[in-house]
Amino acid sequence: MLFYIRYTQGLGDAAIYTRLRNATGEFWDFTNEVWVAVETTDCRTYLLERDDLDSTDSLYSAPATLPAGGPWVEEVILLSTARVLGYDDTSVPIESTQITLRQMLFGYIGDASNVFSKVCGSFVGTIDFYTCSYTAFADDMEDPGGTFICKLNSSGVMLDETDTAYADDSLPVVDGDVLYFTLPSTFSCLTATVVNLYNAANTGSIRIYVAKDLGYVAVITAYYPTTESGLLVYENSQLISLGETAYGKAIGMIPNINWTNISQPVQLTTTTVVV
Repeated sequence: MLFYIRYTQGLGDAAIYTRLRNATGEFWDFTNEVWVAVETTDCRTYLLERDDLDSTDSLYSAPATLPAGGPWVEEVILLSTARVLGYDDTSVPIESTQITLRQMLFGYIGDASNVFSKVCGSFVGTIDFYTCSYTAFADDMEDPGGTFICKLNSSGVMLDETDTAYADDSLPVVDGDVLYFTLPSTFSCLTATVVNLYNAANTGSIRIYVAKDLGYVAVITAYYPTTESGLLVYENSQLISLGETAYGKAIGMIPNINWTNISQPVQLTTTTVVV
């Protein structure tokens, strides 16, 4: 938070300070991050003088990190006399809305006739596809330890775990709640790549986008393709499409977003987004 006051010009950077107090009058110790009964120098944030064209006053200001909770009482003190020059509370107007998002992930329907193919782009190495249960996915998004499906090499050939091409493009018949892919140490995406998965069980296709320069990282990282915009929002105790919310509709009005082309993998690190 930014503490500030306008006051007499020319006092310097150590003449005015701000302190925080709680409901029982205790002082916040900014250094040790505790409430104390007696004010010490650690309870003070000195406001630096910001001189401007005003011939009488200057702006005195400094940032500080607030303790959790609140609001707290903010007091601005003139050091030489201990006079309280001003006071306020640390409450701020709420200008953002917190929404909880969940990705609509692709389930994988196992079929011996499923086909992974490269539509466009170029890369070095292989893209390795796996499927796992939603429970495993929720427990460890970085490495859910799923069941191997196949690899796709730079020429678009489907490979098994020993880098041998599948006979007649046949795949293991294994089902899973979540489809994801990992990038081995040999992988490097040279130009933006689009991969298509044809699923014979439902005669449908999934397009997966791999961004240029996407590559291996030391920690195993899983990427999850999503359907279209693919975002679901918890609102009024219901899980609904982001596009149906007021915020989603507002985004949809932005003209330079081509929603029909959004189908890129999302690396999940949190399910809470502040907008």
